[in-house]
Amino acid sequence: MAKADPKKVPVSLGLNWAQYGVWAFLVGAVIAIVMAIGSAVNQAWATNALLVFVLVVIGLVVGFLNVTKEETHGFLIAAVALLVAKTANLSAINTLIPLVGTFLEAVVSNAITLVAPAAVVVALMSVYKALR
Repeated sequence: MAKADPKKVPVSLGLNWAQYGVWAFLVGAVIAIVMAIGSAVNQAWATNALLVFVLVVIGLVVGFLNVTKEETHGFLIAAVALLVAKTANLSAINTLIPLVGTFLEAVVSNAITLVAPAAVVVALMSVYKALR
């Protein structure tokens, strides 16, 4: 039996938590888009409290695992940009293309539901690190 080459053995056998954060964000984004599709066509399941709770929990996971110190400012600015986008009258697009404005409003709302808990976590961690 041949010996393992020590140069090819991984240095760390621990879990890569940042990778879990990336996957959590992708799963949350897919759930948010699927819920937006359901909202655009007036499906009752799209406003299910359990799905909203899942988005909030995934947002917390993303906030704890995925946003590094270098990404803090950009992430918080993007969260504020989502809040500003929410104030736009996207439903006016429905006059040109039916259901598109409703879909876009639902996507922004669900994205805010996903990102807001992460933004709170990142902001609190930023304040904590600044006060240390």
